[in-house]
Amino acid sequence: MRRSALVLSVAAALAVPGLALAVEGNLDPSFSGDGKVLTSISEGVSANGVAIDSQGRIVAAGVSYGGDVVVTRYLPDGRLDPSFSGDGKILFSFAGGSNARAVAIDSRNRVIVAGKNTAIGQSRTSDFGVARLTPRGQLDPSFSGDGRVVTHVGGDISKDEANSVAIDPAGRIVAAGASRVGGQTGFALVRYRPNGALDPSFSGDGKARTVFGAHSTDVANSVAIDSAGRIVAAGTSRDFSAPDGDKYRSGVVRYLPGGNLDSAFSGDGRQLVAYHDEQLDLEAVATDDRNRVVLAGTDGFIGQNNYFAAMRLRPNGALDPSFATDGKEATAFPGGFANSVAIDPNGRIVVAGWNDAPAHSGGGDIDVFFAIARYTPRGALDPSFSGDGQARTSFGDGWAQANSVTTDSLGRIVAAGWAEGPSGQRFALARYLSH
Repeated sequence: MRRSALVLSVAAALAVPGLALAVEGNLDPSFSGDGKVLTSISEGVSANGVAIDSQGRIVAAGVSYGGDVVVTRYLPDGRLDPSFSGDGKILFSFAGGSNARAVAIDSRNRVIVAGKNTAIGQSRTSDFGVARLTPRGQLDPSFSGDGRVVTHVGGDISKDEANSVAIDPAGRIVAAGASRVGGQTGFALVRYRPNGALDPSFSGDGKARTVFGAHSTDVANSVAIDSAGRIVAAGTSRDFSAPDGDKYRSGVVRYLPGGNLDSAFSGDGRQLVAYHDEQLDLEAVATDDRNRVVLAGTDGFIGQNNYFAAMRLRPNGALDPSFATDGKEATAFPGGFANSVAIDPNGRIVVAGWNDAPAHSGGGDIDVFFAIARYTPRGALDPSFSGDGQARTSFGDGWAQANSVTTDSLGRIVAAGWAEGPSGQRFALARYLSH
């Protein structure tokens, strides 16, 4: 009966001129006219992170095929902001080949991007790369002298990469990713003071590294900071020496503000999670106003039917049974992969990624779309969003992938990634109505 009532209410709205655009989950026509923005930069680019500043301006950060960091800023109506670097766009590098995987905005509307710097030469080693831009879109000289800092995390020649970034209430910057030491890859976190220097009050030297097992390969894909200042990192954990069914899990770690593992979280600060007996790739983490840990990723093997996986943990690290009865919810998007999670002002959970479908031209080709799912705080797909809790967005024939999602103060959902077209691969953004 509830679903029938919803269908009737949506139908009634569509029958009244002007109300169709107000349906939650529809593209927002006040954003660039049709809810979508494509931005050409260099020879090909991908937006990997998105954030919204205190003035409602949208910042996307990513990488160009030429090996530069790319940052764009848009006005709330979707136009590039000319007050940011002159034309709304800036490209720069850390030192060698550069990549930005994440973006955050501090209380002064300065833009922080995190990723990696790859050394030029045969070694191809990489380090954490973090940069800060002024609100005017220039590298900030008050941050490490030139707006950029490169940090070697591992103890030997390693491959380090920051995949996510967050800012704590003291303005300190936390970057999370992976570092390989002695042949084993582990979660790696680095905390910087607001001036770009390593923060020695975090784990003694500003760096922390965590593994889940003696033979595991562990990569932190996302980081969040809760209201108590504790740092939560989530990502993948692979242990091919483990029995079948335990090889493909994902891991969550919570650290105290000083960098020590938090024993109040799952006994030792670490929690391995799985969905089914197949592969679970955790790509995103957020914390809600009750310090519960919300996780999102993909459940299933490539080539099989993949599911968006959403999970919630209690503050003690246990699965939260008030979320979808057992702490887990799977949503079928054919061929879909979830890349990002956000919690809106009403406590609803938004997961973004991509899914594929047969191309319009038929044959063996496929089209790939932005895919968005919204869940109620209880873990059910939210039928007030796009009728069934799911929305898909095409940018034309070809591929489009959402890599990051956030919500603004009005609850509107902004997803960013990339789309291919006749003019090459471009930054792609979409904004969805919500209230």
